[in-house]
This record gives sequence, structure tokens and C-alpha cells, in this order.
Amino acid sequence: MEWWRAGGENHQQQTVLSIATTTTTTTPTTTTTAFESNLTITVTSKVTIIVDNTTISNISATKTIIITTKITITSTTTTTDMAAQPIQEAITSPDLKLPLVDLSDYLNPSASLESKQRVIAEVRDACRDFGFFQVKGHGIPLAMQQNFLNTLPNFFRLPREDKVKLSFLQSPGRRGYEYSGLTLRDGDALPDSKEAFYVGHENKTVEPPGFHCPNLWPELPAEDFRDTVEEYYEATSFLGKLIWEILIQGLGHPAELVEDFSKKPVVMMKMIRYPAFSSTLAGQYGVGPHSDFGGVTVLLQQAEKEGLEVWIDEKEAWLPVPAVEDVYVSKYSPFLLSTSTRVQC
Repeated sequence: MEWWRAGGENHQQQTVLSIATTTTTTTPTTTTTAFESNLTITVTSKVTIIVDNTTISNISATKTIIITTKITITSTTTTTDMAAQPIQEAITSPDLKLPLVDLSDYLNPSASLESKQRVIAEVRDACRDFGFFQVKGHGIPLAMQQNFLNTLPNFFRLPREDKVKLSFLQSPGRRGYEYSGLTLRDGDALPDSKEAFYVGHENKTVEPPGFHCPNLWPELPAEDFRDTVEEYYEATSFLGKLIWEILIQGLGHPAELVEDFSKKPVVMMKMIRYPAFSSTLAGQYGVGPHSDFGGVTVLLQQAEKEGLEVWIDEKEAWLPVPAVEDVYVSKYSPFLLSTSTRVQC
């Protein structure tokens, strides 16, 4: 089970994160309620006797019946495991660090087969032991990352009424803007303080059931927002598919297998802004404890803006994830490998 959270006590500054995908793992709880109900029924019977077309008599009778019924209602509520737990302190052990995998040898066409196999093994082991890992040597230029992060305020600084017009609630594929306080998971004490903007692969029309659809874009010059976002989206989509390819080989399958189930993938990118911790309520997170849907998550933290934490089962505690420039955080889907590590952000 992989859980992560962001924007808690360790988060002091305004932060922007870029996330590619998200999984919510939940546990059902059952509630049974029993009560008695009295039902009163009044029955009126009328009997008419007719002989040879002549009415002989009319007989009427009225009876009141009271029925006592015991009713039992059983309801099942889906509640997120970690969200319902008390807020816990993060661990800061120097002996426990997230794996950092360098993908450069895998991406280098001249690298030896042995070097590529080493990268595959490191990713496999990181997923088995932690559920996620940090990535460098990923092939996404630092200048592109910086340009992307510098572009996001062009949207988030727009007047609230302009952003709300692009609400993701209007989109069948959940594209568009989510305002602060809208997300409240089962078991959360308070809603997320984050605001976010979501995009996916640009489709001209809506394709049932709606995952593939047009994006919603703000009325900004393309060079001030859309062009940069679309360029970065394509780069991180490629990185996500690359990590899929590595994971599949780590499971003993050929790299080509990824093509069989990624002919038309659903790849979502979330641009998330967290308000300063000082402006939130006590116990409120930017993003509360949750797990991601989908196969692979590729996440970029704004350098030196701390706040992301992951849950480690073995320690039963949260582990802060350092926000390092040019380093991504990646998480795999729990259906790919078996692990006892939970992660939250």
C-alpha cells in the first residue's frame, strides 16, 4: 500500500508540485442500525348482495390494524485507512533515505547491457523495499523544469472568478481547475488546502466514457502558459512510460510488453499549489494522506520547498522527501509488485 501527504507541519512556504498520476486505496467499514416502526392501516370492506338484478343488502365493515415492524439497515462506508489515523510526526533518521536511481545509463544507447540491467535492478529493488524512489539522469532538461515552474504562477495568480470558470467539475475527464478546500476524503478532519490545475492528452472531442477529452485552458497568451505546459506534459509522459518499461523488465518481461497496454493511455498531469503553512488551519494538509491511481507517478518538487512525506510501514512513521533540484520522485502502482510499504504525500 503506497501513501503520501504534503503540506503539513514541515511545509512553510508556497510550493508548486507537478504530478503525473494518482491511486486511492480504501477500506470498507460496515454500520448496522435497527429501529421499530408502527404502521397503521385502516381497511374498509363493503359487500353487496344482488339477486336477479335486485340489491338485497349492503354490508360494510371497517377495521384498523397496527403493524409493528423491526427494520435493520446495514450500510457500508468506504474510508481511507491512513486519513482516519491521528496526525503523526515525521521521522528524520539519517540511516533511512529514499533510493536515488540514475537513469542515464539506461537512456544512453552506447551503455553496456550490464549497465542497463543494473538500472533495472535498482528500480525493482526500490519498488520492492520502499514502493517509490527518486530519479536523476532522467533526460528532462533542467531549463525545461525551471521554465515550467516559473510559468505556473501566471495561472494561479489569476482572479479566483477567472479560475473557477475552468472548474474541473465541468469536464467529463476531470480537466481544469480545483479550488482550495474542495477535496475532503473519507476520514479526513479537514479538506485539502491545495489548489490545482489538471491537464491530459489533448483530444478535440469527448470519447466515451470521457477519460479522453479536450483540456480547459485559461485566457492567457499561449506562450505564457499553454505552450510551456504542453511541452512539459509530453516530456514527463515519456518519462513515465520509460519507467513502466523498466519496471516490466524488472518483473522478467520484455520491454516491448509496454506497447501492448499503452496504445491509448490515460496520462493526467496535476499542477498543484500549496498555500503557506501559516495560512492553513491546525491539522490541515495541502494534500491529505492518500494513495495514487494509475500505474506510475512522476512528481517534481519545487527545489527547497519541503513538505512531501511518505509512509513507511516498517517504521510506522512518515519520512520527509527532500526537495532537490533536477530530481523527481516516482511511485509505482501496487498491482505491479508486492510490497509492505505505504506512501503518502
